[in-house]
Amino acid sequence: MTLFADTLKKYLETKNTTIYTISKISGVDRTMIQHMKVGKRMPANVADVTAIAKAMMLNPSETAELLRAYHISHMGEENFFRREHVSKIISSFYDMNSADELVIPTGVQDMLEMNEALKIINGQGNINRILKAVLEIEANKKSGHIKLMVQPEYQYIFDCLTSIDFNRNNTLVEAIIVFDKNEGHRSTTYNLNILQKLVPILFQCEVFHPYYVYDNVDTLFNNTSMLPFKIITSDFVLTISYEQDKAVLYNSQDMVALTCDTFQKSLSVANPICQAFHPTPEEYLQSTFLSER
Repeated sequence: MTLFADTLKKYLETKNTTIYTISKISGVDRTMIQHMKVGKRMPANVADVTAIAKAMMLNPSETAELLRAYHISHMGEENFFRREHVSKIISSFYDMNSADELVIPTGVQDMLEMNEALKIINGQGNINRILKAVLEIEANKKSGHIKLMVQPEYQYIFDCLTSIDFNRNNTLVEAIIVFDKNEGHRSTTYNLNILQKLVPILFQCEVFHPYYVYDNVDTLFNNTSMLPFKIITSDFVLTISYEQDKAVLYNSQDMVALTCDTFQKSLSVANPICQAFHPTPEEYLQSTFLSER
């Protein structure tokens, strides 16, 4: 049985109608619909699916579900989800101003004052406020340098990268991101989702340089991982739990040096996700002429 067959069968039963009635109204052969129901045949085209949906009097969301099931069954799950995520990445190019403006709340500077080398922070709201403040402090320094070991699960970090002006003092922002090395559409979907999140940042934050390594994402990042997200600046190290509800803030220069060393070792085996390309006039003309042939 295909997903389309299961979905068609579900609506034939819930709408309390018959294949004969659907065939008569839609114009699709009755035997063909019967074969569709048991998974032996697929509709010839989208028009047939739409006609069957209208004949069953499906509402817009139900019609969309039937059409989605058709496309998944027709293309195969892996191809469908890869194409869907590539479409989302492309659409990201036209939505570069989606991130809300973030403002540092009053009182956060006091939270960064520490009498000891580390401070334990509880609660996502408190963590996000401190994270934003730590990034802002480094962005205000001349030639600051921020190092990130993050994943797209922590959306707030990515929002900060598109809302803070890191360009004004030429602050360098480097990030190491893990792509899932496993095979199958789940890993493909996860990796494409990473690219989708990075597109707006690459356009809005010129000093952002992401790097990638391949590894087992589920093993490295889960609810038993020990503070897997790391933000490193010249003054602080902020390590955050996978659920983003617990964190430790360090202001020890020994800790900063240690985590920087770890970051650089990881960076030495990573590859840049993208590279700037500035063609020479000859290269530009050559590519233009070739594209016109």
